[in-house]
Amino acid sequence: MTDKTNMLDKLRALVKKELTDYATMSSLPSHLSPDVEEEESSNANGQRQFSIRIGAKRRRLQQRSDTETDTNEEVRGIHPKWRVKMIQWAFKVVDHLDLDREIVAIAINYLDRFCLEDSRPNGIDRRTLQLLTLTSLYIAIKLFEFRAIRASDGDGAATTTLETLLLLTGSPFTKQEMESMEYEILDALQWQVHPPTEQIFIAHFMSAMPPCDSRVQRLSLYLAELSLLDSFFASYRTSETAYAALLFSRGRVLHNEETPFSLKLSQSRHHDYDIHNPRIRECYERLSDLFRNSEVESAAESANDNEDNGRVASPVSVTASIL
Repeated sequence: MTDKTNMLDKLRALVKKELTDYATMSSLPSHLSPDVEEEESSNANGQRQFSIRIGAKRRRLQQRSDTETDTNEEVRGIHPKWRVKMIQWAFKVVDHLDLDREIVAIAINYLDRFCLEDSRPNGIDRRTLQLLTLTSLYIAIKLFEFRAIRASDGDGAATTTLETLLLLTGSPFTKQEMESMEYEILDALQWQVHPPTEQIFIAHFMSAMPPCDSRVQRLSLYLAELSLLDSFFASYRTSETAYAALLFSRGRVLHNEETPFSLKLSQSRHHDYDIHNPRIRECYERLSDLFRNSEVESAAESANDNEDNGRVASPVSVTASIL
């Protein structure tokens, strides 16, 4: 009982984290207005403080949103096609270096949040986006990969992770440009560089659910990777996407032989994880569509990858046409 209580406490803390320090405008709970609603009165002081933080975040992001036009979409969310290409490229780099694919999710979190905060009058052009993506990936690798990343070509060997990325990607950027962008990103993110990813939520949600086949986790992680390539999920919290991925995976692996699992962390609406929650349902249906398409596109490649290394095929095999 104590273990489950501790797990639920961790989940509440993660949800609070994604709603405050790591929130974007589109993923903030709409029922919490900038003026702070008093509907969550069960823990008056704590809930009020929490709501004030969200309200302040909404005000700041809304002020920025109100000053932007639709033609300047790149400042807040980048053109979807550019974003997909950058994510596909990041997965290829991570797969080549045999790194944990969660690093891509972390890097894209940096990228999305930086673009939300960016104030360039003409938006973010393609070259800047490439530099942003490369540097975001570099920061994520530096923080979350605990082994040295080295590479070499015919002319010599890279001695640092930064040099390795520049070498492997044939980057047109200099070391000084990347270092400058690194400081710019960290400053924009206010050094909040440990975002709760779908992968983290999947692991914690699984601990709260009844035990099941390990295939559920593998399929859930694959769906989480697919969701990165679809801008649809930018409007949803990572916990919502993760929970929907788990519900879909349990249903598919267990052939819908169990009642969909529900989890209510508190009386708050943003703590309600259930298939009947409209936002969870929307994520579930979108993931279902993505999976059906990806099954046809990558069945052969997935089989080959599983035979070779036990890992589900990278989502770079999923074509942009289905997104």
